[in-house]
Amino acid sequence: MVNVTQNDTLNVRTEPNYKTKKVSELPPDARVGIEKCQKIKHSTWCRVYPLVQQWYEKFGNDSHKGWVNARYLQFSNRGYVLIKGKKNCAYALKCNAGKCEIVDDYENDNVIDYKKTGFRTKWIEREYLRGESHFGVTPDNVDGYCNTGIFIEEYLKNAKSMITNDSYTKIDSKKISLSYPSFMYASIGTNENVTISHSMKLEHYSGSDMRDDRELLLQRTLFNYSFSVFDTLKKALLTTFPYYKNNELIEIMHYDSNTDWFTNVKSNTSVTADNFYGKKAYRMMIRAEGSGILYHIYRQNGKVVLASTYFDSNPPIDPQNDKVIDGKWSLPDEAKIMKYVVSHLKVMVDK
Repeated sequence: MVNVTQNDTLNVRTEPNYKTKKVSELPPDARVGIEKCQKIKHSTWCRVYPLVQQWYEKFGNDSHKGWVNARYLQFSNRGYVLIKGKKNCAYALKCNAGKCEIVDDYENDNVIDYKKTGFRTKWIEREYLRGESHFGVTPDNVDGYCNTGIFIEEYLKNAKSMITNDSYTKIDSKKISLSYPSFMYASIGTNENVTISHSMKLEHYSGSDMRDDRELLLQRTLFNYSFSVFDTLKKALLTTFPYYKNNELIEIMHYDSNTDWFTNVKSNTSVTADNFYGKKAYRMMIRAEGSGILYHIYRQNGKVVLASTYFDSNPPIDPQNDKVIDGKWSLPDEAKIMKYVVSHLKVMVDK
């Protein structure tokens, strides 16, 4: 409630009009559910209803629900909801364009540990939802009330702070030093390349190339980048694309043996000039059926740095029913993370 003083109350009326009968009243700190709103001339009125265990002395059951002017309401699209009237502790994160994003699945024990867990969301038509309190969405066979919202909000708070705060660690190989957010996993490969990644538990298969021979995957990759360092561009290209011969490097990859760099690169070729998070780089992509590998190559400290990431733009599919699993499958602030990683990457000088 807003615009209601501490010693005043808000009248609830039978119809969206100040002149209609008052059926109940609300204190200034009341929390209510909103059934619907409609425009009446220059004002907006909303039909409100009581939430379970948040009833008030003169507003406490369905017979007392009615209309109030929207200027006294502070709207929130975040909180517990009933989906088609079912009590299952569902929690809404936000709403737009007639749909709301609902937390669909999570791991309650570790939900605030961004390293170990995550939660899945899905979008549902708003007409199927009804806002409720943490008491009102509790299943009948459960004692107490739902507290999933607390875990979800803590998860989001901690996940954001891990990205925005100075919670970083470092990994070193013989060729490269890399600082990265501490909630991620990092490893050094056999060729001294450094890979950083972050995944979440999700049983699914990809629609790109797994329909005929499905494999149950336990992780959904949200972030994966590998950094390799080479003495020359030619070695980087031959190591990365061993099936190309020297003349093909010149024709297809626009390789110039005189400068050991790219030349005559145009926007419609397999190699394109690009800005890689502040680095002047060249971009290459190998893809099929919506998935593949994206490469960026740039120079640093007299060496050639190759950054690569696997991608799959296909939605994850549930192997049990072959339906798309709706949700958000990207890491928050990915661009910010990459900008930090690239700017703090150090290439070792030969001794």
